[in-house]
This record gives sequence, structure tokens and C-alpha cells, in this order.
Amino acid sequence: MINRYSWKNYNNNINKIIRYNVTQNNLSTFNVIEKSYYPHTRDIFALTASSKNIINILDYGSNLSLLSNLKNKINLDKKKFYIYDPFNSHKKKINIKNVKYEIKTNFNDLIKINYDLIHFGSCIQYIENPLFVLKCLKHTKNLKILITATPFNYKMTYSTEQTNHNNLKQIVHNYEMIIKFFSINGFDLIFKSSMDIKLAKLKVLKSKTYFLNLLFQKK
Repeated sequence: MINRYSWKNYNNNINKIIRYNVTQNNLSTFNVIEKSYYPHTRDIFALTASSKNIINILDYGSNLSLLSNLKNKINLDKKKFYIYDPFNSHKKKINIKNVKYEIKTNFNDLIKINYDLIHFGSCIQYIENPLFVLKCLKHTKNLKILITATPFNYKMTYSTEQTNHNNLKQIVHNYEMIIKFFSINGFDLIFKSSMDIKLAKLKVLKSKTYFLNLLFQKK
């Protein structure tokens, strides 16, 4: 572990937002308008997940905030979501209309399922060895892997504190290393986009660091 940060407290703080999103989306034809970069990254996720070939979806290192504002965006009838949240703070399941999901708190439970889409939404920077995690997860032949809102550096890997949360560090991974890993393992990079690096909230910002969204597809 690289952090003394309390992800459980973080999840508790966003539970109000989750419940608000669920309530409003059940009453409206359109989804709740979000602030910051979330509309961009979550629409990338929604469009990727909308494919008919994508059924089992893993949202790794996440919480219910993404699913709470997915209704009214895409057809969810045949989708099944698995959320890996080892710091799960939901004492009872929140019913999100038309969304089938399970929260997994044990990593060993994740490797029993074959996924069509694996989403790393702004969490790779908190994982010391993301390549090990990727190797452990099972998948179908049509797998897509989506990485959103993640800082990468073109030439190196380095660690820095996060400016907007105490005791929270980020690992800025080597972009070239990640791309090489996916290429060796039979993936094409089919989409990439960058956002304002200031949104990454890095205390130390080294040259050639970018805040990226990356979508890989199995060849």
C-alpha cells in the first residue's frame, strides 16, 4: 500500500451524491448534470459499455457514483456490473433502477468472472503494480480496457502527493511501459484523449506528464 488515506471515508462522503443521482434519474428523462471532468470520462465509459457485445463489466477500484448517473444514457437491460471496492461503505444495497450490479470487496472473487469490459477509472495511479492486476483478471475474446482520468509520464514513473487530499499519493506511471504491455498482450489502442493536467492535482509535476483517457481493444 502506498497510502494512509481513508478510502472508506471518501466513499462515505460521496454517498449523498450517489443517492441524489439515483433519485433524480428515476424522476427525469435525462441524467443529472455533473461538474468537473466527470461528464467527459463517464460519457466515454457509457459509449464503450453501450456495445451489444459487452455484457459483464468490471469497474475496478470504484464505487457507485458512476452507476448512479448511468441511467437514461444507454440501454442497460443486458448489462451486469461488478464493482471492486475493497473499502465498501454501503451497509445496504442501493437500488438503482434498471442497473444490475454486485460490489466485490475481495480481489480473489474478481478472477472468477470473464469480463467484456474492464474500467480503471482514475485508480491506476493508486496501484503500485497495475500490470499484475491486469494479468490476473479473466476476460472474453472481445475485451476492452478503459483507463480514464489518469496521469502518465512519457519517460518515467514517479510518485507525488495529491494536493486536494491529505495523505494521498499518486504514482504517475510510465506511458511507454503501459503501451508496450498492452501491445505485447494483443491489444490495440483505439482511442486516447487528454485533459487539463491541473485536474490531476499533482503536487510535483514533471515534464511530459499528461492527464489521459485510454481505450484498448483485444485484437
